[in-house]
Amino acid sequence: MLEDLKRVIRWRMKQRRLKLGLRQEDVATATGLSQKHYQMYEAGYVKFNPTLETLVKFSAVLSISLEELVRKPTDEELEASKIPVNKRVFKK
Repeated sequence: MLEDLKRVIRWRMKQRRLKLGLRQEDVATATGLSQKHYQMYEAGYVKFNPTLETLVKFSAVLSISLEELVRKPTDEELEASKIPVNKRVFKK
C-alpha cells in the first residue's frame, strides 16, 4: 500500500507539473534539488522517501495542497500510475 501511494504521489507531481507547463528543472531548482535527482524521483528510479519539508516544497511549487498531493489514491490513479512512462498518454 505504501509503495502504491508513493508511486501515485510521483504520478500526481508529474501530472501537475505538466499541467502548469513547468520543466523538471523548474521544480528542482525551486525545491533545492538537482534536476537529475528530481528527474529520478519523478520517474521512480531512486527510492522516493521525501521528508515532510520536501513534500511541502513540492506542493508549493506545484500549486497543489499537501492534502491533495498525499491523499488516498483512487482506483483510476492507481491504474494510471502503473503504466510505463513511455506508454502514458497525458490528458491536457
